[in-house]
Amino acid sequence: MIAMYKEGKSLREIGESVGKSHVTVMNRLKRLGIEMRSKGKPCTIDWDRLRKLSKTDATRSEIGYLLNIAPSTAGKALIKLKEQDLAQSKSNQPA
Repeated sequence: MIAMYKEGKSLREIGESVGKSHVTVMNRLKRLGIEMRSKGKPCTIDWDRLRKLSKTDATRSEIGYLLNIAPSTAGKALIKLKEQDLAQSKSNQPA
């Protein structure tokens, strides 16, 4: 279950795979010391940490887990980060 959660699977997806309810999966993960990702409330992204992680070979799922955000949110943030870097590099070029 831990590996599935770290890969970005939802509690419901894990529950369906193991034949348990999402609540049971959540309770077991919490008992094992796994911090639940926030869902439904705005997340704050540590952009400095994201920038460092983007320079490694970490996957979106791994980055999401490390930043406590959904993998899809990590993917969108990485795209935004690349767009910002591109805009920054264009503004630094002489005309």
